[in-house]
Amino acid sequence: MPRKSLLVLPLANFSSDPENEYFSDGLTEELINVLSRIEGLGIIARTSAFSLKGQELSLETIGEKLKVSHLLEGSVQKAGSRVRVRLKLVAIEDGFTLWAESYDREMADIFDLQDDIAAEVLQALEIYFRQNFSSSHYTDNISAYEAFLKGHYFFKKDYEGTVKALEFFREATRLDRNYAEAYAYTGECLIHHAAYGLIGTSEAHEEARKLAQLALAINPYEAQAYKLLTYISLFYDWDWEAARDSYHKALHFGLSAYNEFISYYHIFLNGDYQEAISIAKKALESDPLHAEAHWQLGLCYVFARNFKDGIRAFNKALELDARFTEALRWKATALGFSGKIKEAQEYMDRALELSAEDPYQNFNSLLLRLQMGEIDKVREALNSRHFIDSADPAQVYAQMGEKEACFSYLEKAWQERSVMMVSLKHYWIWEKVQEDPRFEDFLARMKFPEKGWEDIPRLSAEVAEPDEEVKAVLSELESLMTEEEAYLDPGLNLRNLAEKLDLHPNKLSWLINEHCAMNFNEYINQYRLESFKEKALDPQNRNLTLLALAYDSGFNSKSVFNEFFKRSTGLSPRAWLKSRPNS
Repeated sequence: MPRKSLLVLPLANFSSDPENEYFSDGLTEELINVLSRIEGLGIIARTSAFSLKGQELSLETIGEKLKVSHLLEGSVQKAGSRVRVRLKLVAIEDGFTLWAESYDREMADIFDLQDDIAAEVLQALEIYFRQNFSSSHYTDNISAYEAFLKGHYFFKKDYEGTVKALEFFREATRLDRNYAEAYAYTGECLIHHAAYGLIGTSEAHEEARKLAQLALAINPYEAQAYKLLTYISLFYDWDWEAARDSYHKALHFGLSAYNEFISYYHIFLNGDYQEAISIAKKALESDPLHAEAHWQLGLCYVFARNFKDGIRAFNKALELDARFTEALRWKATALGFSGKIKEAQEYMDRALELSAEDPYQNFNSLLLRLQMGEIDKVREALNSRHFIDSADPAQVYAQMGEKEACFSYLEKAWQERSVMMVSLKHYWIWEKVQEDPRFEDFLARMKFPEKGWEDIPRLSAEVAEPDEEVKAVLSELESLMTEEEAYLDPGLNLRNLAEKLDLHPNKLSWLINEHCAMNFNEYINQYRLESFKEKALDPQNRNLTLLALAYDSGFNSKSVFNEFFKRSTGLSPRAWLKSRPNS
């Protein structure tokens, strides 16, 4: 039975007038249409759905008949000018109710009402399916799940955290041999071990490949496993087409489009630093309290040779986690290249102390010591120490301008299939050796693609300057929001807002998407969110519940409010309020 498939049963008409069935049937059709937009979710077509109308069938029978995993059912009750719609999402396998909501509305316009409810259900169920099916999290073993959560907690934290994470992920798979997501994370953890020099590149990536394939054999919808294969294809196999195919599958099954892989892709294969930075910033919007996300943004700035903004991003990461060794290490690197040697040394010493590493074997430390003028000591370290990834000494020799040694290690890095070989095309670290014919030979051997992935949506694409007519409409729209506070109307929808602006709804939708970079619901809810925050922090409102304040701010659904708040701030409303000073 497909894990992500849905049957929308014809809604029952509980109204006193049987003729009102046209409304319940119309709403059913609208729900089928809009829910089909959820990627990766199979929707049973209208004909099959309506063939069950009026039949009293068990969930088991429906599951066997239509091979569906979930059922959306409900009722419509109309009385006078009021209508109430009740909906619930049920798991076919065990009959549990997974989601439920009621909608009470004035029925001024039947089509507006259908559009509004369908849009809200789409938003709520899209969030539900992405959260609960984008990655497996499927295990009946509580101990395995606890081990997985511990691994996820330490995952990507730093050198020490990566070591702990691998132990916990392996424990999770030992406790549950069918834990697909844990296998995928184990594989990605091994790749991070290779980055830290704890394991060879080939050993890490080949083992990670087996784990990804095992995860997909258990759960063919596992986004994390496809993400892992994307990494392997791009950074180890250097198979650009296979990487693109796996990446699309990862997105299809729930991977966020704002992820660190696609940032690295834009940096190393496209040289598009601004797009990478835009993606990293977008990721922070939904995860603002994640130190690693700020570190990723900092790395993007460093690769773009923007050390000033990189240092700011690393500072944010360290505010959240003062012992985050990677943020300390890369802040020191950025400070060194900015000429702030003394301050850089302080941060590097702290990083090395926490990780107990040899300062003359750590790549970042060697780069800093070059900035400090310790060329002879760096050369001695390069000659006397063993480096698991030969690209590390190759980069240091490149910065020293010592071409013979650089290309000798680059050849070894090629044989080892070092992940840093993908950086040859656009990374400034190689600038002192790029004019050498031997460097051109390495570029030819890598067979980099001539064009980027054109089917990947872009964030930093240039938007045409709006003409005077568009500027006037946008100004009027902003006035409706900020001065008239139109967003406070819980019944506000695209159609009646367009009427206020004397525009066709489709044109208004296009304007908001094109010039505000968001859809209609996001645009309206951002104002409601700020209104809620202001009300929640007002001492005069302490006797009101958070939900009451949300409704006062224009939200008309508890689930929509909670999910939009979490997506925008990274916190639940209650956790956000507790984090405010004097709240």
